[in-house]
Amino acid sequence: MIYICRKCDAYCGVHKGTDIALGRIANRELRELKKQAHSFFDIIWKNGVMGRSEAYRWLSGVLEIPFKECHIGMFNEDQCRSAIMECKRLLNDNRRLDLDFGAEPITDFFDLP
Repeated sequence: MIYICRKCDAYCGVHKGTDIALGRIANRELRELKKQAHSFFDIIWKNGVMGRSEAYRWLSGVLEIPFKECHIGMFNEDQCRSAIMECKRLLNDNRRLDLDFGAEPITDFFDLP
């Protein structure tokens, strides 16, 4: 099951076996931004920069939104863009620290706008 608006090509999936949306209904641009935000965010916790819950707490702080509302699936376009930028900044800072201390960086350098 999904929620869909065929007119604007917007949709949102649901949690398995329920009618509870996985996030907000999203058009093509927002879906792409959510994917990008998740890809950079996931690097943070999957590579051990911090735990997943800690990473969401950090993201809620830098985006200045309540922790309970910090879910990429619920973000709008501006929030996704901000999350992408902040995640890239954190990863770049972490890379810089690795290099400064002679460790092999776990990620590439990411360009910022």
